[in-house]
Amino acid sequence: MGREKDKLWEYVKPLEDGRISCLFCERHFAGGITRVRYHLAGLKGHDIEPCLKVPERVRNAASQEIQASDNSRKTKIVSTSSPRKKSKTFHPPKVAGVCKKDKSKVNTSLVRFLVSNNLSLDVSTLPYLGDLLSNVAEVGHGYELPTYSELQSQKNLDAEKEIEEYIGKTKKLFTKTGCTLIISGVEINSKLECLNFFVRSPGGWFLIEKVRIPEEGMTFRSFKNNVCRIIKELGPENVV
Repeated sequence: MGREKDKLWEYVKPLEDGRISCLFCERHFAGGITRVRYHLAGLKGHDIEPCLKVPERVRNAASQEIQASDNSRKTKIVSTSSPRKKSKTFHPPKVAGVCKKDKSKVNTSLVRFLVSNNLSLDVSTLPYLGDLLSNVAEVGHGYELPTYSELQSQKNLDAEKEIEEYIGKTKKLFTKTGCTLIISGVEINSKLECLNFFVRSPGGWFLIEKVRIPEEGMTFRSFKNNVCRIIKELGPENVV
């Protein structure tokens, strides 16, 4: 939706520096209608903090727009070279034995997993997650999670090479598109165990490093040094 068509633009105002300001909480941020939707819906995602002062009717409207936007992306229209041929509709692959009523249960389990591990909902867009869920669905109800040793033995050079190529291609785009550093903490039994440093760009995103938290905790100086070190590796001019 364009800025002139979407009603949610009524609840933010443009600033002189090109950013926008929420009329309810007065938070300043840059971005388009997607970030406005997540902010007003009170959801974390797209690197925007949720609004804590938004009225319920506005929150509901924003949530409905996010849902509608997600639904519209599920079906893509692929145009053909010949104008006489009808467009073909692409449908996501269906797995035998899976019915529609299972979808909400799976989505709930996914959200529970992300929230309980203090992970951003954006993790659902990580590469290979879709392949993982599809393969689990194909195996069926009898699938059991492998042990750590089984996962170690499953690693192979082909998989590692494929991931390295993906990361390499994504990094090459940083000079053109820039990238965003995202830090996610992982808590176990209410104790912060590690920090995951993700890098995100229009070309994709990946985990660049996992930093373990010492038993005595992490000082601000140590945290700052880790952030500065990773930004230096990415190139300060590429981090936006």
